[in-house]
Amino acid sequence: MILLRDVFWSALKIACLSFGGGVSALPTIYDEYVTRRQWFDDESFQYFVTVSNALPGPIISQLIVMMSYDKRGIVGGVISFLTITFTGPLMLIALFALLYAYVPFEIVEKLSFAVGPTIIAMLVIFIWQQLQKSQRLLGWKSNGVLLAVAALTMVVLNWNIAIIFITTVILILLLTPNKERGEQ
Repeated sequence: MILLRDVFWSALKIACLSFGGGVSALPTIYDEYVTRRQWFDDESFQYFVTVSNALPGPIISQLIVMMSYDKRGIVGGVISFLTITFTGPLMLIALFALLYAYVPFEIVEKLSFAVGPTIIAMLVIFIWQQLQKSQRLLGWKSNGVLLAVAALTMVVLNWNIAIIFITTVILILLLTPNKERGEQ
């Protein structure tokens, strides 16, 4: 059985080590919950990511709360929610106070740009892993169609992410054979 303290420590670790926010935290969450703790497999993790993406709001909080709820019920969900919600602002206040008191603005500006390459590297690795899994499930042809539609709608048509998500879901339903969706 997973202990509530483990739920707390995992949420705290992610809150303290996830830089860049949003999707850039997915590799850290994956590493903690799937690789290190082995609380979930790839398929379960992907399910939670999909549900989190379908909801408005911050994906990090939603994902961790859902996963904690799955393992430890409402108490686990509440513990992870409070941990994720308050850790970032408290760290921000402490860091800002230190930086403001002791570090010149020019150095802080350089530090902020230095974080970018690390976030990009984490995202590239995570995206590659997700593409490999997606290829096994959907194949390269379906993935190519979905990537092309996503790029077209984001770059050329400038669609809102909610419209892109709905379009992607419709395309997946159209591209998935009926027997795989559970229909007879």
